[in-house]
Amino acid sequence: FSIEEEDKMFLLSDFTVVHNSNLLIAFSRHANTLNKKVIFFSFEIGGIDMLRRHIAGLTDIRQEDVQNHKEFIEARLQTAGLGEFILVEERATTARISTMKNHVEYFKSTGFYPDMIMVDSLNQLKLPVGMKYEGDNQKFEYLAEELRDWANDEQLPLYTVFQTNRCLDLFSKVNIEN
Repeated sequence: FSIEEEDKMFLLSDFTVVHNSNLLIAFSRHANTLNKKVIFFSFEIGGIDMLRRHIAGLTDIRQEDVQNHKEFIEARLQTAGLGEFILVEERATTARISTMKNHVEYFKSTGFYPDMIMVDSLNQLKLPVGMKYEGDNQKFEYLAEELRDWANDEQLPLYTVFQTNRCLDLFSKVNIEN
């Protein structure tokens, strides 16, 4: 979701101030302003919505209004100093690290060498075909280690997010004191 207020913040029930879910897009936009090349894998949010979020942040146009300012946006995106952004929209059913690696290798073969990789989100990634773990914790530990190893092999930063709300049930107790 996206908050319309300028600061993009909202309150949790315990009055903790948090931001909405645009963290990876914000990292990508910042990298672009530093003339960095970003490959963004989206497994949850549709590609059009993700691109609107990205462009809205670069141009200071509301996400809902992006489609009404085509000429201004095209001129703004031609400005020197912006890096390149490639969005790869995949279905969650095909979201595997091997698939992402294939995409990156393809982009390299075209001359696009990324400075950063974004993965939205870890909880959508599937294990390699035939691999099984008994619990989600082992599964996500394996996937996180594989992403870390890939980032080390590529010698570039790789960021991902994870929806922690999916790991709790109605009987879970959360310690918020610490």
